[in-house]
Amino acid sequence: MERDARQFVESELKAAQHRTEGLEAELRAARAATQQHEEAVKQLQAAQQIKEAEWSRKQAEMDVRVQQMEAQLQQVRLPTRAGSNASHGRVDTSFLRHTM
Repeated sequence: MERDARQFVESELKAAQHRTEGLEAELRAARAATQQHEEAVKQLQAAQQIKEAEWSRKQAEMDVRVQQMEAQLQQVRLPTRAGSNASHGRVDTSFLRHTM
């Protein structure tokens, strides 16, 4: 009877150890997958930040260009001084050479 009980306990212990080893392997695999996922997220975030910086730079360039164009338009619209080309029906378009 004692031998049967001992064999039963040893059998249960081996089964528990086997289940524990399986669970530990699953845990290691889950941790590795989590680490890979976290690395992928970091890479995506870095790529997103690069894209956002690029768009910000492009937006700033466009803002400067719009300001330049508005300034040029103001130059054309401003009344010219007496005796200038405008008094003869001509408009100074020299600024256009710098935009082409």
